Amino acid sequence: LGPTEITSEQDLIYCENGWYDSVNDIAQFEENAYIWSNGQQLKGDSLYYSRNDAYGEAFENVALIDTTNDISIFGRYGKYLEGEDLGLVTDSALMMQYFELDTLFLHADTLTAQPDTMENRLIRAYHDVRIFKPDLQGSCDSLTYSETDSLIVMYDSPIVWSDENQISGDLITLKTSEGKLEKLNTYTDAFIISEVDTVHFNQIKGKNLTGYFKENALYKVLIEGNGQSIYFAEEEKDSTSTILGVNKSTCSSILIYIENREIERVNFIAQPESSFFPLSKIAAGELILEDFKWEVRRRPQNKEDLFRIIEEKVDDSSEESESND
Repeated sequence: LGPTEITSEQDLIYCENGWYDSVNDIAQFEENAYIWSNGQQLKGDSLYYSRNDAYGEAFENVALIDTTNDISIFGRYGKYLEGEDLGLVTDSALMMQYFELDTLFLHADTLTAQPDTMENRLIRAYHDVRIFKPDLQGSCDSLTYSETDSLIVMYDSPIVWSDENQISGDLITLKTSEGKLEKLNTYTDAFIISEVDTVHFNQIKGKNLTGYFKENALYKVLIEGNGQSIYFAEEEKDSTSTILGVNKSTCSSILIYIENREIERVNFIAQPESSFFPLSKIAAGELILEDFKWEVRRRPQNKEDLFRIIEEKVDDSSEESESND
């Protein structure tokens, strides 16, 4: 009872209430309890620790804090395996990485932290991953973050939102440098969508995509391989925007410049073919590129929205068909 410390060459345990079996090296700690080991701190309302098994568990208000790399992971259940230097947090798991000007929040069903071969921390996130940063949001099924090269890799239906642009592909990587976004790469089936209005969308797709950031804002995008685009021409008059028509283009590569959150200029590189159509002269089905998906419902609006349950979208046409049957 009262402030207590248990120390060894490898770690430190602190609590203000608990018990310790010195014969079997098993302990249960409560009240401001935490374990320090290998530069990480594991906290919780209640901690269980077995020194012989090199194993610790934490229950409720769990925090795994890496002070060396400015990363904290929170949840309701956690465990730490000393032999593997592996920390795991689940149940409302949330990672926070602190940058110079803001913080990146990442939620997943399960988060793990473990050194890589270079002894730098490797963060893995599993299932229903969502990211929120004021200037960038993301969603995917699983993700890795390596402190060796500050690289985030997003797997399985990854999507990134930067300002007005939705970017998707088979695999997405995000490179950060000194706390700022530096580069985004999308591999295979790259697709950029931005909303003109609730019916019309600017679209650019191709094989691979490279996006460049300046002061955390996406300012240039290069699409390489099988480039296609649908771009709506608008006229501004008396604070009202009117769509004049649509430009459809294909070419080998496309270079896009973004300013004030919107696509400012598009350059078509190598063998471009382009046609302009008034809206009245083109069918609605021609205004959407193949594999178009507007996934704004998946976009986190703030850090609290990371925990929102997203309902699966129902195909209305299938539902109507079933009711008619």
